[in-house]
Amino acid sequence: MFDSELGYRPRLGGETYSEQGVLRNDYDDAKRPGVERILFIGDSVTRRGSIVRALRELYGEQAYEYWNGGVESFNTIQEVRYYLRYNRSIQPDHVVLTFHNNDFETTPAVFEHEGRLVVYEPTRRLSEVNPWLLRHSRSYQTWLARPTRGGHGRIVEETAASLVELKRVLDSDSVRFTVLLLPLLAPVEEGMPGSPQ
Repeated sequence: MFDSELGYRPRLGGETYSEQGVLRNDYDDAKRPGVERILFIGDSVTRRGSIVRALRELYGEQAYEYWNGGVESFNTIQEVRYYLRYNRSIQPDHVVLTFHNNDFETTPAVFEHEGRLVVYEPTRRLSEVNPWLLRHSRSYQTWLARPTRGGHGRIVEETAASLVELKRVLDSDSVRFTVLLLPLLAPVEEGMPGSPQ
């Protein structure tokens, strides 16, 4: 759904996402003594849950709870804002952020047009986008898509500032913080450089 700060976000309180912005699970809201509550935040890789399932299989659920706050196509800036607004309320003991190189992308803007949701990726920060013009002007949409001077550098700076803010908040809440830096990988069928085809 449209969100003026995040661009878009999942509908909360439905079948898929809880009111705290995490994928529904069987855990109680009340924390269990002696059990570490781990929250995973990130984009589609996190949302799909492969890392969460692998860790659950490896370590079990006696000493850990595995909460998934992943949202498809979010960038790091959105993930941090989403955490601060929704995920923080589950009071995790440990936050694991998955990070890709594509998490430096700009925040998409979303609006409804003639009964359908339109996703638009401006080259400017969402805070610099006029929602009314975006919704009603094709010229404005075209102008927003033009590369901006220092555009990539600005998104890197904003991403870094978001990570610093998240770390500050997690430290103040006494929450452990781990970043999983995921490499860019070629599909297996393309093979590795220098390998026989």
